[in-house]
Amino acid sequence: MRQDDQFHRKIIFSDEAHFWLNGYVKSLVYANKPTTLQELKANIEREIAAVSAEMCGRVMENWVQRIDRYKRARGGHMSEVEFHS
Repeated sequence: MRQDDQFHRKIIFSDEAHFWLNGYVKSLVYANKPTTLQELKANIEREIAAVSAEMCGRVMENWVQRIDRYKRARGGHMSEVEFHS
């Protein structure tokens, strides 16, 4: 197993990255509106494989920064953070 593969397995299943990556990958998987299960599976495999270790690292860095802001705000409102739904 390549080192990148090991990294992907660890990061994909971490709670911190899962929430963001799930939405990101889902938006790409359905972008071309697959009409068959085979097309959907192919899209899922392609988009999961395209998630780079660098992207996962950025997601984790962003998560840590948000947690630090939350701690500094003592659990209060974080007006400087832009939340996306």
